[in-house]
Amino acid sequence: MLYFGAFDSNAYAITAAEGKLVWKTRLEGWVWTDPTFNAGTLYLGDVRGRAYALDAATGQLKWYYDTRDSIKGQPILFNDKLYIVSMDTNVYALDPAGSQRDAKGKVDYNQAIWRNETLVRRLVSTPAIWNDADLVVPLLDGDIKMWTLDASTGTRKMQFPPAPSGTPAPGR
Repeated sequence: MLYFGAFDSNAYAITAAEGKLVWKTRLEGWVWTDPTFNAGTLYLGDVRGRAYALDAATGQLKWYYDTRDSIKGQPILFNDKLYIVSMDTNVYALDPAGSQRDAKGKVDYNQAIWRNETLVRRLVSTPAIWNDADLVVPLLDGDIKMWTLDASTGTRKMQFPPAPSGTPAPGR
């Protein structure tokens, strides 16, 4: 099975051998991200800032979460958390299994496990996990090019280029 999103605001599942459409699900905006697949669920984001969890077998919406701007970096899973970077300059850690949802599947903005709001840079690149504990977040603009966040808490750790000596350690 091949899963992908497109600029026609749809997510697709097609057979890899024949290219036969299995399902097509209409979303809110253009899908810029590559999907992430895990345990029968497909995770992806759109340019309107919505992260989705879709049933991989049917394309049915399981839940969605609204950030405040476009999601262009691929959502990633690590230690039962879903990490999302957004053009709103925030990094989000979500519980894909345990977040409460309303009747339409919306996860409330405050249901994030943590939200790092201090990077103050547009985030468009896919984050990565390093050293089984840290989330590496590439930045698009500004003097700082890379942050490392503690994946459990969202606390900023390393930055590149390094801060000048005597600069206070970054906080949340």
